[in-house]
Amino acid sequence: MAKLIIRPDLKTAGGETGDILLNGRFIGSFTLVYRENDRVSGAVQLEKKSLPASVKEEVEPFLINYIQSFTDAVNAAECSVIVTYSPYEHIVNAEEVEMADETDEAEEWDAPDSDHTAEAELEAEDRAAEGYYELVAVKESEEFVHYHVYNEEEEWLVEAFLDVGQNIVDGEIHWVAPPSEDEIDDITELIVSDFDENLIDHFSLRHYYDKGLLTTMELDHESLLPDDEQEMENSLNDDYSVFLVRDDGDTLTYEIYQKSHGGLPIGTATVDLGSRQLTGFIDFREPDLAKDSEEIAALLLNELDKEQDYDSLSLTMLSKNKTIEEMFIESTPVH
Repeated sequence: MAKLIIRPDLKTAGGETGDILLNGRFIGSFTLVYRENDRVSGAVQLEKKSLPASVKEEVEPFLINYIQSFTDAVNAAECSVIVTYSPYEHIVNAEEVEMADETDEAEEWDAPDSDHTAEAELEAEDRAAEGYYELVAVKESEEFVHYHVYNEEEEWLVEAFLDVGQNIVDGEIHWVAPPSEDEIDDITELIVSDFDENLIDHFSLRHYYDKGLLTTMELDHESLLPDDEQEMENSLNDDYSVFLVRDDGDTLTYEIYQKSHGGLPIGTATVDLGSRQLTGFIDFREPDLAKDSEEIAALLLNELDKEQDYDSLSLTMLSKNKTIEEMFIESTPVH
């Protein structure tokens, strides 16, 4: 049995808009407006590429029930909602509206001459050859972004759901058709470029097609580090990364990643900053993941240096509640 969910996007005194999800995937959107005790009007757009015709039969009764419940809730006497089932032709965002206004206000122009036409055609051919994609934020908040990606022919290629943390972006990218390796690289780069590299240090993006995992892309913004810190980190095994994920004042929590182990952290470090003699522990998922404990500790020290001065750090490495190693590091801050 398919799991259907209505995810409201915008609610006002006169109506609401939202997304329609099937097993967690976007399959369409809706808009309903009303005048109480009078009439409900609206439209439902079902995305044909993401909703098979065989499943559509199951979706329609669900939507009818939702619309009927909405109509009853606002005491409307009449209801008229249009349902369409087709690919998205285009999504107009604010930037396009501004561009259209500027075009309307521009001075009159004659039909382009043959030289300009030829130049425009060449530019279009170059753009198609290089690969052109349009990134559209369907829904966006401080902690979540939902993207659609379209190609130069305005065909829907990708749907992405990203969770945005303090320094990390983690999410899933779902392809409408099987992608090539170059397409995966291009779309990953496009999505990463939409984030401020001064705020996000790490990306973990999983690509899927037809519910199957294609690949996991782990990316770091190495350029964010000052030259001396970058040299220090590069001198260590660049297979590891340490990221601050929680700050509770006197206690900091870090997650430790290893590129060769995919998108999940291999361990969690907790450090008590209550005095200049810091204490902490690193809890590894598996004991063998602690084999490079000295290098991981050095990376952790790099991060602690950014927070405060200290005299020493007592660090315990453990896994499944069993101690693996004890370290005592006197203050020689790593810069």
